[in-house]
Amino acid sequence: MKKRKLSLNVAKRNTESKNLRKAIEELTELSLELLQRLNKPHKNNDKNIVKEIADVKIRLYWLEDKFDKNKVDKAMENKLKLLNKNVNIRRRRNKKSVSTT
Repeated sequence: MKKRKLSLNVAKRNTESKNLRKAIEELTELSLELLQRLNKPHKNNDKNIVKEIADVKIRLYWLEDKFDKNKVDKAMENKLKLLNKNVNIRRRRNKKSVSTT
C-alpha cells in the first residue's frame, strides 16, 4: 500500500522516541477535536477531525510496524469478536425486556 510505505519512510527518518511522541501528539489532538465536537455542538470542526484522523492513521502505520502488524491484527480480531458478542447479548436482553413489558 502506497500510503503505508510513505508513512513508514517518514518514520524511518525519526528516532523511536520521536515517533512515539508524534503518535501521542496526534492522538491527543484527535481527542481534543472530538471533545470539542461534544462540548461545542454548534461549532463545526469536521475538517479538523478529518485532518487529525489522517495524522493518527499515518502514525498508526509506524506503530503497527513497530509492534508487529500480525499481532495487532490478531488482537483486533479478538477484540471485534468480543465486542460483537457483547452487542448480541445486549440485543437479546433488550428484546426480552421489551417483550415482558
